[in-house]
Amino acid sequence: MPVACSSALLYGIACRIAATSLAIAERSLTELSGLEYKPMRSLLAEGTDCRIHSEPASWKPWPQLRKRDSDIQLRMFIAHRVWIFLAIAGCLFLAIGNGGCQLMIPDSTEMTVSKSPLKPIVEPRDVIDIEVFFVDRHIGDPLIGDSLWSSLFPISSLENENRQRLTEDGFRCAMSPSRPPRSLQSLFALSNDQDPTRRVIPRRYTVPSGQETLLMISSPPNGTPVTLKHDSGTKQLELNDSHCLLRLSAKYVEEGWVNISLFPEIRHGANALRAIATNEDWQFREQQQSIPLYQHRLSADLNVGEVIILGLEPNAPDSLASRFFRADLSQGIERLILIRVLDTRQVKPVRETTGRSDGLL
Repeated sequence: MPVACSSALLYGIACRIAATSLAIAERSLTELSGLEYKPMRSLLAEGTDCRIHSEPASWKPWPQLRKRDSDIQLRMFIAHRVWIFLAIAGCLFLAIGNGGCQLMIPDSTEMTVSKSPLKPIVEPRDVIDIEVFFVDRHIGDPLIGDSLWSSLFPISSLENENRQRLTEDGFRCAMSPSRPPRSLQSLFALSNDQDPTRRVIPRRYTVPSGQETLLMISSPPNGTPVTLKHDSGTKQLELNDSHCLLRLSAKYVEEGWVNISLFPEIRHGANALRAIATNEDWQFREQQQSIPLYQHRLSADLNVGEVIILGLEPNAPDSLASRFFRADLSQGIERLILIRVLDTRQVKPVRETTGRSDGLL
């Protein structure tokens, strides 16, 4: 039932009830007062003057009505107050008329709202442009050694407990300002994309605010052992068809500032239909077995141009982090990850256009 019908429908019902109540009250009150009841139509047919006149000075309110023409005045008294009530009730019904249909129809649990044929307006979305550099060097190369790390700044937002856990498992992290130090600039200046021991591989990602993306770090050889630490102890695994990833999420904070959150993840084994937990429920996806390392999460607020650097602790050659940054020791290559915030911007929605049935636009 359209919403527009509710006010008129309820007001009509109210008028009907009030008219019936008026007739009953008129008959009852005249009988109680000992008067002869005559319908209003009969009085009009007899030529009786039924207009409401001003009160004489000696008149007193009901029920001490004067016997003379008390029949007409009593009916006018009742009609006057009933129609005042009717007017007030009509205003109330008009005020709450939008919900009236739901009150009159027991089966309706919610109001019927007309849908607009136009598509809803989609607001612009914040997106973050991120540049990731995969830096490969010989193991022990001084350009990725202590001279580099000593010129960087620690991530101040990292809790001590989390920092200690990352260090124990071989993860090394730091920050660089938007104007990088000379040691970091030298790392890029002395690179050679044709030489696998001196190459820098740039990748660019556009991440909507509040969402995440995956960074492929390495692919350890089959049979690579890995030790996972838990509160209850340690667990040994042998990796096959494995990939070491970084799960990166970016969130717009304010103009020029972005929150970057990272945690490592290992995927291994054959692809199979697996239950994946989401924010709302469980979904089934075909993928490898996933080992998310939530306890190694790190988060930092970066300004545009600032950089997060991830690498391997020099005193942890056989740690969990070595499966990410020294995946294949036979090649003797160590990897460094640099994540830089390029820009923050808004993406406006684009209206989708479709071709006509004849194939012409």
